[in-house]
Amino acid sequence: MATCGVVDVYNLFEVDTSKPWQTLSHYFPDKVGGKPAWLSLKPLPLPELLKCGRCGKPCVFLLQKYAPKETLHRMIFIFLCRDPACCRRHASDNFIVLRSQLELINDFYPETPPDEDYFDMSSDYPKASCHTQLCVVCGCAGPKLCGKCHKMSYCSKEHQTSHWKAGHRSACGHTPQGPYKCNCKHLFLAWSPRNHISNKITLLTSSDFLYIALNFSCGYMLGT
Repeated sequence: MATCGVVDVYNLFEVDTSKPWQTLSHYFPDKVGGKPAWLSLKPLPLPELLKCGRCGKPCVFLLQKYAPKETLHRMIFIFLCRDPACCRRHASDNFIVLRSQLELINDFYPETPPDEDYFDMSSDYPKASCHTQLCVVCGCAGPKLCGKCHKMSYCSKEHQTSHWKAGHRSACGHTPQGPYKCNCKHLFLAWSPRNHISNKITLLTSSDFLYIALNFSCGYMLGT
């Protein structure tokens, strides 16, 4: 992986910051970096399933690709260990690949597609946090709670420790003012090449999307 050419994805695709709702779960986004936009909102994969097969630490969300089939919503999720030492030639134990699927008529999403150009972010919308405690660091299932304030959820001891050092040590027990933001540096930078609701932007094939994402993650891990 260290010999991969790095693609400057920011000159190819940009997240439309004026329309942040387009990366929410009910828009079924293709997405790289940030936190996963889960398709099936419950149950989520257990933290033990998302551990690196080499070092045992939590893998981080790399990308998701929407791949509907006939009467199914279907999403492919890929998680990657952030430790470059776990990346070895002809080995895949530092990757986790999951497939999630739902019937088109399901308990989470309406049959009518949402408006691509406008969405009230303060309104109720389908999200995993309504069904499951999410890790404040990575957005995966977070069954562990901070032992002091019992307000922050975590998927693992590693993410709890990282969050404590990143600022929760001083904020623990205090009521946050406004939306909470985690300052941990575990996640890959987020970008999204398109939205599925319209065809205004040229669509990527699955192989193109994966190639660009892996080149992007390679450069980001190596600091290029």
